[in-house]
Amino acid sequence: MVRSFIAVNLTKELKTKIANDISCIKYLKGIKWISPENLHITLKFLGDISVEDINGIKQILSDIASKTQPFEISLNRIGCFPNIKHPNVVWIGINDNGRLSDIFRDIDYRLSEIDIKKDDRSFSPHLTIGRIKDNIKIYNLKAEIERFEGFTFGSNIIDTISLMRGC
Repeated sequence: MVRSFIAVNLTKELKTKIANDISCIKYLKGIKWISPENLHITLKFLGDISVEDINGIKQILSDIASKTQPFEISLNRIGCFPNIKHPNVVWIGINDNGRLSDIFRDIDYRLSEIDIKKDDRSFSPHLTIGRIKDNIKIYNLKAEIERFEGFTFGSNIIDTISLMRGC
């Protein structure tokens, strides 16, 4: 079994810029920040998949990618899931005119044809930048997030979909 997920990657330059832009809030305790090299936009978490399923998944992703024209996304603002009062994840928002959601739906449907369970939750495109480890210590999170209201981190052309191995 291989722990896997489907994602789109960002350029190294954009990852570096994001890391530099958010460095001013990394003093916040209780957040495990994602290292720049691991930044990606998850489309679908697969969990443990069998080695036998990998080729089928790759073929589905290749089919979807071949029918998808490259498109641009922009990354802006910072928020939290599920909300600022009870945060679990710190994220950067994505503007993509619904393109990533369309790709997610295609992937979810096609993978269900090979018996990979559809997602129960709705898809909300975002870039995870941190995971909350200790809510008690997140005193200044709301104020720091508000500093990034209207802030643009940059843009990225999406032209590949990747099957990735998780931790």
